[in-house]
Amino acid sequence: MDKSTHSVNNIEDRSSQVRIAMLRSRVSQVDVAKKLGVTKQAVNNVVSFQSISERIRQEICAATGASYTELWEEKERKSYN
Repeated sequence: MDKSTHSVNNIEDRSSQVRIAMLRSRVSQVDVAKKLGVTKQAVNNVVSFQSISERIRQEICAATGASYTELWEEKERKSYN
């Protein structure tokens, strides 16, 4: 797997992790958007790692009870070659 494919897969994995945390906590992107006075698209862009907003990230953490590190910081992957 080349580096660009690994990066895309990692972003997809991290985005899925955020979405799962939100689902488990019954928190929607619309809920976060309304609370912060931003658009659903702005929240979706952050959840999809297309943009960065510390304010939106922090609200998602607060709403889900997840730590910032758990949702937003890249974890080092181990290679088993």
